[in-house]
Amino acid sequence: MRRDISKRFIKLLLLAVVSCAILSVVQGQDTKTTTYKIAEAGIQMDLPPGWEASKDPNGTILILKKDAGGYVLYSFSVLGRDPALTLDTTYSAFSDGIFENAKKEWKGFKTGDLTKDTQGGMALRAQKLEGNMESAGGDLEGLVVVIDAPQRLGIFAQRTKKHSELLEREGDQLLSSIRKIQ
Repeated sequence: MRRDISKRFIKLLLLAVVSCAILSVVQGQDTKTTTYKIAEAGIQMDLPPGWEASKDPNGTILILKKDAGGYVLYSFSVLGRDPALTLDTTYSAFSDGIFENAKKEWKGFKTGDLTKDTQGGMALRAQKLEGNMESAGGDLEGLVVVIDAPQRLGIFAQRTKKHSELLEREGDQLLSSIRKIQ
């Protein structure tokens, strides 16, 4: 009888260990980043778990995450490459369109200084903006970026100023993971 109890205990213990292992694998899949490629631009990035990616009818890629603290939205547009246009000229044309719309819609619209930098061996131009648009969450901050990828890529980022630390960390990780397709 004692041997039967020991066998049952061992079976239950093994069942518990296997169940825990299966749950760990399933949970691990939910927490993995996904490599997202924008083949037309020749770049890829790491999407944290829970971020949604879609493409609108114009071919603009939208990447979004919301939580109780707010939201972060990235809009990626492949701009192509015209050898007659410098990165600065391309940035100016892309940002002018965004700023024009934001000036109309965001109250208290203002921009920061233009930044010239590199990421993953690609030159980029970036500029912060901020303002308020009640229908989009109140106080907003944004970022306009053009990356000199194999095909230039324009990025417009918008998020609520009030957002969780998780959204900020994951959003920063997503942007900093942009690199040429390997």
